[in-house]
Amino acid sequence: MWFVYLLYSARLNRFYTGISSRPTARLRAHNRGAGARATRAGRPWELVFLAVQPDHSAALRVEHQMKKDSALQKAQRTGVYRIRR
Repeated sequence: MWFVYLLYSARLNRFYTGISSRPTARLRAHNRGAGARATRAGRPWELVFLAVQPDHSAALRVEHQMKKDSALQKAQRTGVYRIRR
């Protein structure tokens, strides 16, 4: 089972989209600085959205689609509203 997740950094006021078969372990890695390079500056990250996918291929497709979403669309999906612009 795979998951598509959205992280939010209040410090950077940014979202990060990713996939993982172990999302809680992946969140810990992002917050340790061992995750993706794009997440190192925004620590701490908060998991704000998680969607179950049947397999890796489906997770990649959904991730790709979500990465096309604007920050406003991500905020509406998660209920996290960005204060700054």
